[in-house]
Order: sequence, then C-alpha cells, then structure tokens
Amino acid sequence: MTISSPASQPLRDRLAPFSSDAARAQWLDSHPADKNPQIVDFIWCYLQQTPDLLDLTAACIALINTAPKTYPPLAEVLQLAPAFIARSTATAESDLFDLLDAAYFCNRLIEELNDHLHTHCGQPLLELDISIANVMIHGLLGDDYANQLDLAIFYALESLLGDNSQDWSSLCTSLNQTKNSAPWRAMLAESPVLASAQQVARHPALALLGLSLDATTNPA
Repeated sequence: MTISSPASQPLRDRLAPFSSDAARAQWLDSHPADKNPQIVDFIWCYLQQTPDLLDLTAACIALINTAPKTYPPLAEVLQLAPAFIARSTATAESDLFDLLDAAYFCNRLIEELNDHLHTHCGQPLLELDISIANVMIHGLLGDDYANQLDLAIFYALESLLGDNSQDWSSLCTSLNQTKNSAPWRAMLAESPVLASAQQVARHPALALLGLSLDATTNPA
C-alpha cells in the first residue's frame, strides 16, 4: 500500500538542498561557531525522518479505515499538518533550523495520536517512542513557542478524538484487528521508519542535554 501524507512532500522539497553531507557542512561553516556539529546532525536526522513518519502514519490510518466502519477523525488528525507546514515553508529561507517548528508539530501530532489511542485502546498506532527527541527539539525551539505548539495540538486532538467524539469500542476493535493483519505486518516489515526513529531517539546528541531514552519507560 502506497499512501502519502499531503504534508510530507513539502517537507522533502525544503530538505532537499541539505541532503548531502557536504551541503550540511557548508551550511554549518556559514553559521555561528557555537552550533555544535552533533546537535546539527541530530536536527538533520529528526527533520529527515519526519516526512517518512507522516507517510507511515497515513498508511496505517488508511488500513484501519478500510474496515466496514471507518473513522474519519483519524485521517483528519493528519490534515492538521499541511496548513502549518505551508505557513512555515512559505516564510522559511534556506536555513536548516527554519523547518524545526514544522517537524516538531508533525512529530508531536503523531505522539499525541499514539497517546490517545493508547489511553482508549490499550495500544498505540505505532510502536515507537519519539518523546525524548521531541523534548530535545522543544528545548531548541524555546519553551514559550514550543508550549504554544503543544497546546494547539492538544486542543485540536481533544476536538477530534475526545472521549465523546468516537465509538471507541468499535475503533479499538478495528485497530486491534488491523494491527494483527498480514497487510499491516507486511507494511511495517518493508518500512525502515520505525528503526530510523529509534536511532534518532538514541542519538548521541541527546546525552549533551542529559536526555536518554534508556532512562524512560519503554513504549507500550
């Protein structure tokens, strides 16, 4: 199944100029020396995984929505990303840091979607923990701005996936059946996204701020 999130290609287009090690090194040379190369590498890995993670999430939701009963709010969650990304990419110049807020918005959106499904269904959509990486980016964006993004995501998902917005029993049954299906297993087996997300979550740069995935509870 080939499903793309409408938010993924604009991000890929903006990341393209930095796709080579030489391009990122040149960018680093042209910026203040206090930008740690390890931090820059972490940021690049975080940015690079975001379009693929959006596409995988969209594909997972599409599989759930092929059941006899569909759940439009699940797909609507990802529709929150394109408008934000369009605003971010429209104003950004060719700077690696300019896309951080867009990537953070998308990763936090997926993290919150996972949390909602885990709360109501006892299991997330995707078995991954991107919380520590998101904490790192939160700090780089600054508390004031990152908290604004967090609140916007929280209220949007409460509106779409709040306690009374879904037939949760039916949705949880569909989620469980889909995650135990052959198409789901095949899709995840073919995708490198979960492995790359775990590499980002264990990036050496996190230790610079005393952050570690090993110090957190393993994902359910």
